[in-house]
Amino acid sequence: MELIASLGVLVHGVHSRTTGIGASALFVATAFAAVIFFKEKLGGEMLKGIDPRLNADVLYVLRSMGHGDAIIIADTNFPASSVADETVYGDLLRMENITAANAVEAVLSVMPLDTFVDDFAGRMEVVGAPDEIPDVQSEVQAAINAAEGADRPMISIERFAFYDMAKQSYAVIQTGERRFYGCFMLRKGVIPPDA
Repeated sequence: MELIASLGVLVHGVHSRTTGIGASALFVATAFAAVIFFKEKLGGEMLKGIDPRLNADVLYVLRSMGHGDAIIIADTNFPASSVADETVYGDLLRMENITAANAVEAVLSVMPLDTFVDDFAGRMEVVGAPDEIPDVQSEVQAAINAAEGADRPMISIERFAFYDMAKQSYAVIQTGERRFYGCFMLRKGVIPPDA
C-alpha cells in the first residue's frame, strides 16, 4: 500500500511542478509507467465481473448517471473535447484503442438502456444518405441487440442535431474508432430492486 501511495505522489508531483507541452508528455509517461507497474506487479485486472475495457473514470460516470441521462460514444473525428466541455460531467472520457462497438458492448455490460422511450439509443446519420447504415453502425446495433436480448433499432439523428444533443448529454466517451459515423447516444434505463 505504501508503494501505491508513493507512485500517486510521484505522478502528482511531476504534474504539479512542470508546465507546457513537455510537462504534459512527462506527466503522461509517468502515469503510463505507473499503470504498467500496477498491471505487472499487482496482477492485472482488479475487479470481478467488470469488463476490463471500462476504466475508473467511465465507471464513475456511468454510476453517477440517472434514469434518462444520455452518454455519447464518439469516434476519433468527433469534436469530443469541445463538446464534452459543455456536458453535465464537463470532462472528456476516453476508451482508446477500441472500436465503437467494443465500447458500447462494455458500457452495456453494466448500464441498462431506457425502456420507456423510443430514443434509448441513436446513431449519427450519414450526411446526404440518412437511411444508409455503415458497417460501424451495424456492429453497434448488433451489440445493442445482444445486450438487450432482442432487436431494438436505434433512431437516426441528423449530424448537427447530434452535436446539439451531445452538448446536453451527461458525458462524452471518445473511442479509438476511426471509421466515419461511429458516433452514438445511449440513454440510461433503470435497474429494478430485485435485480
